[in-house]
Amino acid sequence: MRYHLFLFLLLAGLAVVPATAQLPANASSPELLRRVEDLRHVINGELAPDSIFTQQFTSQVPPAKLREVLSQIVDANGRCISLTVSQPAGPYAGTLAARFEKNMIGELQISVERTKPYRISGLLFKGLKPADGKPENLDSLVAALKGLPGTTNLEIVRLSDGKVVASHNAERPLALGSAFKLYILGELIDRASTGQARWSDVIAFDSARYAQPGSTLGKWPTGALVTLHTVATLMISQSDNTATDALLFTLGREAVEARLRVMGNHSIAANVPFLSTREAFKLKSSNGADLLARFTAGDSTKRRAVLRELESLKVQYDFGDSPAAIDHVEWFASASDMCAAMNWLRLATQKDSTGRGVLGVNRGLTFDDDRWAYVGYKGGSEPGVLNMTWLLRSKSGTWYAFSSGWNNPAASLNETAFFNLIQRILNTGPWE
Repeated sequence: MRYHLFLFLLLAGLAVVPATAQLPANASSPELLRRVEDLRHVINGELAPDSIFTQQFTSQVPPAKLREVLSQIVDANGRCISLTVSQPAGPYAGTLAARFEKNMIGELQISVERTKPYRISGLLFKGLKPADGKPENLDSLVAALKGLPGTTNLEIVRLSDGKVVASHNAERPLALGSAFKLYILGELIDRASTGQARWSDVIAFDSARYAQPGSTLGKWPTGALVTLHTVATLMISQSDNTATDALLFTLGREAVEARLRVMGNHSIAANVPFLSTREAFKLKSSNGADLLARFTAGDSTKRRAVLRELESLKVQYDFGDSPAAIDHVEWFASASDMCAAMNWLRLATQKDSTGRGVLGVNRGLTFDDDRWAYVGYKGGSEPGVLNMTWLLRSKSGTWYAFSSGWNNPAASLNETAFFNLIQRILNTGPWE
């Protein structure tokens, strides 16, 4: 449910800084080079990040979180043995190549202040690939996914002929986190395609009912007029929970529940009633414990009654960083279900590509535009839950669906390890 920036979108104030008169545009300043070497020591845990990043950066990416992410990179790939500017973007910005001990190369983008003390103002980690440039073996990467603690699943399907390219535990339903929002998008796409709604239709936003922290739409005043297109784009590209709940109740909970079966979901009972994000947060919060027990034990009728009681409960966001009831208060689908959902969305957007545009705003990870003509994505996470699902079209025109999930109700997940592994699996495609 929470929107995560992913390891590969670790970004705070990154901007390409125009060149100064003192240095040619293709030359890196001594200040940038010094900070690049400082960054290598930060990656290896030899230097605290607080001293080399701007306050604006650390306000968006806390040093503790940055250290955690970087330590996960090093755990998976070995120490950073070199960090060099591979492509300058003016004296104070550029693309970096990071070489790690386990024969992996990482690509980063960096910018530093143009005045003393020349701290790092932006950092974007774009992913990892083998140093020799050769595609890795898909089977070995899937085997590595199987080895993660907890339960994982994966399916890659070539949609043109239905061929399953890779499969692991593909029929096992797992909690989705925010990837459930694909089903809400599906209901809107169907209504737009059948004339029951238009993307330009306007709704009046009710902040008293929907607003949640960390949300773009949640900051807007009651009565703000927003189009369905805007709300859907915020829901998918930013995983905006306020936008999600507003769209869910505009379309109707029962309509989205019916859409599950149409889009190929086989975990209907586990998904009914279809929760709003606000309801899920309430059930997981400390003051929702009694209602959580009754919700978990009840059938769909009793669960709906619990949700009516929840309306008067003050929402608290205090379930922390440990998995909370992810086997009961969540949204569920298997990897094959999610691939079926993406295929449904592909077919439903053949005449009106607006929905594909919404899916394509946030790609999730890094894709080579020389190989991929279209990338549509939705992922999800909360403590103990990760999901990453794509609709892809290769340059040759072949369509694919890709979905992978990871659940562990007993412990938080190593997000960096998962994102790194999924990126490497994606790098083996297209699978033609």
